[in-house]
Amino acid sequence: LRSLVGSEMCIRDRENKMQYQRVLPDMPMLAYHRTPGLSSSGLSYAADSMAKYRCYLDGGIKFESRSLDLGSAVHLMLESTDAFYQAYQLRPDGLDKRTKAGKEAFAELESNGKIVLDQDQWTTVHTLYDHYKNSEDELIQMVINSEGENEVSVFWEEEGMTMKCRPDRLIRPSLEYCEKLCGRFPSLFDVPFGIQLCVDFKTSSRRIDPKGFGYACRDYQYPLRASHYLSGTQADAFLWVVLETVPPFGITRYFLSNQTRQYHDALRYSLIQQIAECEVTGVWPGITLTDEETLL
Repeated sequence: LRSLVGSEMCIRDRENKMQYQRVLPDMPMLAYHRTPGLSSSGLSYAADSMAKYRCYLDGGIKFESRSLDLGSAVHLMLESTDAFYQAYQLRPDGLDKRTKAGKEAFAELESNGKIVLDQDQWTTVHTLYDHYKNSEDELIQMVINSEGENEVSVFWEEEGMTMKCRPDRLIRPSLEYCEKLCGRFPSLFDVPFGIQLCVDFKTSSRRIDPKGFGYACRDYQYPLRASHYLSGTQADAFLWVVLETVPPFGITRYFLSNQTRQYHDALRYSLIQQIAECEVTGVWPGITLTDEETLL
């Protein structure tokens, strides 16, 4: 992927499972979602049960919440301020949607196609952007300053199935950063040049310390999703940049460790095999428990 953005290539990954990769840098988000392929979101539902994955495929799971709206706005702001202001607008003070006049004014406001954020959301987005840009953390500065691409759509064939992913950011750190990465994280990097990182922005209203983010990783299957991204992009490592959406609006970062990756690579492979079997049999089983798991 390093020099192949916008191209197609035949490729084999470390375990010789990937046969073909297609990289599309300018694909609109809607077009990406409409293009068939097993995504990291699909895998996270499959990890719950095959029945839940089937429900997801059939459109039975909806994604509408205030926190998701805020997260999307923060993501876009961090990737491109111009794109943010083209997609979002501030809700005027005093606009009351409970009144007829307020509803009409809000409808007119939305007619330009921009998403409306209230004052609290707007302030949060800009505060997080400032904290991100002004962070003194060397790894976060590396994400900001490195050459790279945002929202690249990647498609590939693996185990006879079409896969897809859309990482927030793919970066190629400078030689100076590569040397520092090898020195600080020798378990992840053994060559001090040519490193590529897959970066994922995460927002959270919960704790973002290692214990708190660890809970989020478990609840939302973040390492499983990271395994999928790494399989598709062939990046050398995965980095989460985590932003706190409540005061004091902290920011930190975490690498996916080799040990965690190995576990979730195996889990991902198992889920792919289960999905393939379900597609053949047409049976999508729900959650099952062992006797040991029944005892909480």
